[in-house]
Amino acid sequence: MSAASSSVSLAELEDDPHPFYDRARSDGDLVWVDALGGWLTLSHAAATDILRNDDLFTVDDPRFSTARVIGSSMLSTDGAIHRTHRSPFAELFTRSQVADNLGEWANQLAASRVADLRARATSELRTELFGPFATEVIVRALGLSAPASTVLSLYRTIAAEVGALRAEDEVSNQARIAFEELRAIILASATAPHSLDGPGKVLDADALVSNAAVVLFGAIETTEGAVANAVHHLAMAGLDAIPEGDELSSFIEESFRLEPAAAVVHRYCTRPTVIAGTPIDVGDFVIVSLSAANRDPAVFDDPHHFDPRRPDNRKHLTFATGPHVCFGAHLARLEVTSMLDALRPDVPVASLTSTSPKGLVFRKPAEVNVSWTDG
Repeated sequence: MSAASSSVSLAELEDDPHPFYDRARSDGDLVWVDALGGWLTLSHAAATDILRNDDLFTVDDPRFSTARVIGSSMLSTDGAIHRTHRSPFAELFTRSQVADNLGEWANQLAASRVADLRARATSELRTELFGPFATEVIVRALGLSAPASTVLSLYRTIAAEVGALRAEDEVSNQARIAFEELRAIILASATAPHSLDGPGKVLDADALVSNAAVVLFGAIETTEGAVANAVHHLAMAGLDAIPEGDELSSFIEESFRLEPAAAVVHRYCTRPTVIAGTPIDVGDFVIVSLSAANRDPAVFDDPHHFDPRRPDNRKHLTFATGPHVCFGAHLARLEVTSMLDALRPDVPVASLTSTSPKGLVFRKPAEVNVSWTDG
């Protein structure tokens, strides 16, 4: 355990982890962090090695709080069981499925929701626009019949429980009730065409509910964060207008790289091993930092600089890699593009203000504010 690893607090990591990452890289690709109670990856290579080896670094561990709240799912299993959970849902989010079933509709929805806010003098976009938009999109993608506002409220309750739950805690009654309400919504929609009827044919009720919940939560949390982070980068970049076409695509990829909405993912070592020259023991907690990987100076030149023209920005690990790679990447790109396209006509970049992204696991600005143009 290095001296550098003990010199950081949770507050520092939540605020801006990169000064610590830069200092600690001199101790290697993997360092022990007392504040986290585990090993932290600092390089693109170490993160990639761990994420691609689910036999050696598993998510299937009783310390994994999400499974304690929503049950066993693709997020908390590996190997054949993981593939059984994941495959029916992954088929719903291929590039062609997303484009054909959601593309034009998402564009229209984004434009409509921007127009709804347009009459106000100012708006706080993260909570008033980006979160509700992400929820509406995934509710439609899964064919759920409940209002998106209901789903978003249930998500907030359950996500708060997952974030606060400690190993010695019992799941709260409030979270149990919220999950039962969500369960009823999912099961009621399971036989509807063009929705969960596919997964419902191969998964039992418990697995269907748990995995649909994982998809919902990932789509809401990370898409809200991804859009908010992209708009934050717009506000900071000094551009005259929101980019279009290929320039917008490159801008979005660089935003994904510089500030991934999901900053870290967790793994647990299944047997003694060595990673990047560091011995890891069975049961050790490993925090895979996607943020650190995305700013690894061995991979990205001038990694802290936001450069939309960066030729290698798609080397980022924002959507992870390996068996648990995010199959929602196509949907995330669609949603961020749709929202920025919708904002372009009415939002001069100079009218945007944003707090800095913060968070230990999920990172996003607390506020993204806009002053609408006249007209």
